[in-house]
Amino acid sequence: MVKKLMDPDQVAHRELRRLAKAQQKLLARTAPILTGYEATLVYRPAYVVTGDYYDFFPLADGAWGVFIGDGSGHGPAACMVMAMMRTILRTYPNIHQEPGATLSMAGTLLRELIPSDLFMTGLYLRLERGGRVK
Repeated sequence: MVKKLMDPDQVAHRELRRLAKAQQKLLARTAPILTGYEATLVYRPAYVVTGDYYDFFPLADGAWGVFIGDGSGHGPAACMVMAMMRTILRTYPNIHQEPGATLSMAGTLLRELIPSDLFMTGLYLRLERGGRVK
């Protein structure tokens, strides 16, 4: 029996497509209804998989936390950084405080999980009732 070997480039591209499908499931498909705000989502990745990440977090006082970030680089490593940040922001509900404190705590946790040559830049907003943004 002769087994045909797959071209490594074809295997790599197939795996990147699979990873892209998994990554897209981690991103919100629609924005939540934010009273007093209008939100529209647009996602156009520059590569098959990326470090792009956005998310919405309902807060106890009726405000919303919004994170928009980008893991360093392109490809699987950036996607890993994105997935780690999502895990942090969704696993620790008490992390959602004032924007600066939230980013500081999330950054500290992220540094413990990823190699030192990777990072994520991001913006955390607090959308409060009445149209105030922090």
